[in-house]
Amino acid sequence: MQAVLCLISFAALGEARLGVKPNFLQKSLAADPQYAYITMFLVKDQANQINLIAPDKEGPEATSFLQDVVEKPKAKLKKSQEASKVPVRPRDRFPDAVLDLADNLKEVGAKYPLVVLTNSDMLLMKNITQFYPNLVVLPIHEADRVKMKCEIKSSHDTHFQKLMVFDQTQYKKLVWMDVDIALTKNIDSVFDKDTKDGSQIWGQVDDYQCDGNGLQSSTAGGFCSGLMVFQPSRAAFTGLMDEQKKMNYCWGDQSIIHQYYNKGNRKTNLISRDVIDYEHCNKHAAALHFSGSPKAKRHAKVMARHLLPVE
Repeated sequence: MQAVLCLISFAALGEARLGVKPNFLQKSLAADPQYAYITMFLVKDQANQINLIAPDKEGPEATSFLQDVVEKPKAKLKKSQEASKVPVRPRDRFPDAVLDLADNLKEVGAKYPLVVLTNSDMLLMKNITQFYPNLVVLPIHEADRVKMKCEIKSSHDTHFQKLMVFDQTQYKKLVWMDVDIALTKNIDSVFDKDTKDGSQIWGQVDDYQCDGNGLQSSTAGGFCSGLMVFQPSRAAFTGLMDEQKKMNYCWGDQSIIHQYYNKGNRKTNLISRDVIDYEHCNKHAAALHFSGSPKAKRHAKVMARHLLPVE
């Protein structure tokens, strides 16, 4: 029991000591900075509120408190095993999930970076991009908070903030991924989806019951925002904000996205289930969405398990 408490205390102390000025995060991206995967991780305070004030203080080097965190190299799988292996469920309740996703993208050979919008001390720590060169961390502040007008399910308050990705206009095209998604194969080809100059968006089929009736049972006409391909623009972001103001009850982000993109000349499209599907429905998809998979084997919580000390 004492050992467990010591481990928890160490993790808490390590995270409390993190935090740096965000300037270093604005480094050059991958070869093509116009395309990127994107996700978000928000930390809530003890009152269960989202505090979007990113840290702005000097922090320790990433390895200064991780000298004992060493992980043995993973055994390489044969190609036949790689194709059939179901990944362990990401640690979506912890910021480590973003590091898992960055590693996962690298493992499948993704050529585009992973952008994360966050207020997490761990993800904002100094030198994190030294260990995760395909990760681009963008701090979010209280001034960035998306103001909600429609009534939303209480547990979906963080989902609503997801809409700010539509305003990341420094990118030409983005692929949003929930942090509870794991890849079995490279899905870079989804960037080829035609977004018709921003008038169309692509998303996962929302067939949560695995019965083929997603169009009738879904909260957003069969559209799931777990994985989306879209073109960010100020017009799209403003349109989404205006749309939610007209809705009395909006449930979550995907109902707002679906309603906005199915008006005027806009349109939602669904991505093949061979590319993205719920893990409990289809374990053979290239991207497995673990939402609602309570029996799936899950990563243990280990403080920054991927970060190795500098030699």
